[in-house]
Amino acid sequence: MKIRKWIKGVLVVGLLAFLLNSFHMITVQADKKQQPITLKNEALVMVPGTGASVNRFDQLLAQLQKTNAIDVLKITVQTDGQLTISGKLTEENHQPIIVIGFADSSEESVPQQAEWFQKAIHYLQQTYSVQKYNFLGHSNGGLVMTDYLEYVRLSIDPVPEKIIFLGTPFNDVGWKYNEMGGTFTTIKENSAVFKRYLAKSFRLPQAIELINVAGDVTTGSSDGTVPVTSVLAGQLLYENSRSYQEIVLTEKAKHSQLVTNPTVVALLQQFFWSEKK
Repeated sequence: MKIRKWIKGVLVVGLLAFLLNSFHMITVQADKKQQPITLKNEALVMVPGTGASVNRFDQLLAQLQKTNAIDVLKITVQTDGQLTISGKLTEENHQPIIVIGFADSSEESVPQQAEWFQKAIHYLQQTYSVQKYNFLGHSNGGLVMTDYLEYVRLSIDPVPEKIIFLGTPFNDVGWKYNEMGGTFTTIKENSAVFKRYLAKSFRLPQAIELINVAGDVTTGSSDGTVPVTSVLAGQLLYENSRSYQEIVLTEKAKHSQLVTNPTVVALLQQFFWSEKK
């Protein structure tokens, strides 16, 4: 019996040591990756959608890097709030890009992802003195930003100045809630998702320039996943922004293609960086 208790005790101590060491490794990975500097140019922060990792935008980044020198930093927020970081930013780069992803990128965890997003933003403030930034969100990545702005952001947090949403389902994806057609007038039925954001839409900053992009490639008008009218329902949330534009694409505009659509790539370069060149 005593031997069994001793073995059990050793196993417990060993397990605790392993867990503490794992926690320490994640923390050190975030803390030692970069000494604090001050970025001289606004960063573009990208957030992928449901089920996607920080590698979701790799093809887009490869296209951008063909003609521009771009530093890329990738941050994955773990479920315990710790950060796993790869890449590095330098002060002089005029097109820094930061991709923020989540170990749990499920649809159900979008509100939690908004809180994890804030942890990454706080790290960027501390490490790079980020006081303002631009934002690109694909699919539910756009909901993460909306959730963050309405429910999570503190007054001391930086505010995105320019935003592009790609295929973001503001009114969910079901035809129960959305009309078929390529234009938006009114909402057919408010989904639980839309009700959540409409309730706190008064908290959305108004000093934002925003472009909302939808894909229309199927019968009934959707990008194959998200109805056009669900994307365009975002105007009811962001209509008081400094500027709000809508673009509906019909070529190479399936849901997964939006991040590499040639029009989107050109739009991104013009909207975020044209004044810096």
